[in-house]
Amino acid sequence: ISRAANLIKYPHTAMFILITVLFWFAAALALAILQVMRPNYRYAWLVAAGGSFLAWISVLLWQARMPLVLELPSWGSALFTDAPFFVAERLTWPYALALSTLGLAVILTEVVRENFPAPFAWAGSLALIGFGLLAVLADNPLTLVLVWAALDLTELITQLVSVEDGRASERVVAGFAARTLGIGLLLWAGLTSNARGAALDFRSPLPEAG
Repeated sequence: ISRAANLIKYPHTAMFILITVLFWFAAALALAILQVMRPNYRYAWLVAAGGSFLAWISVLLWQARMPLVLELPSWGSALFTDAPFFVAERLTWPYALALSTLGLAVILTEVVRENFPAPFAWAGSLALIGFGLLAVLADNPLTLVLVWAALDLTELITQLVSVEDGRASERVVAGFAARTLGIGLLLWAGLTSNARGAALDFRSPLPEAG
């Protein structure tokens, strides 16, 4: 089924994706605000666990309305001609469910860790899962580049806030640089594809872009 047909046939399915992602980001934002306004808030873990559980349930409910599509307005980019586009279908849903299950498991097992409670770390984890979910659903290179950039910046900030050792900070920055190189390679593939007169497409990339 083409993208246009999906948008016509399923005009309201974008809300399913938005609601799921909102659960992750809302819980992360609430934890960060609570830690700033009310340090050591006793119900912070319940906020994290509740948001993770609701997000996990919402991913399960995707099965009732798939395929789900979410298209954002076109940016008119010279490098990537497509608009940011997300798709949840039978191929991406298992990855989305696995990622959401991992996020829920991380929060549920936090109660037995030595650093419990750690609201800022939980907020970072929830935000990473939210961006990771968007990366799984990204249906074109522009969308993936944007989500990868947001994901890498979130991970960089979270790790720099969490580590205290100087050497550990250096490793965090080195990891960020390596992931930035990955974004650069994807941009390079887009330029190569455009130079051959075709937009980069995940489903049928040109051999040179591949």
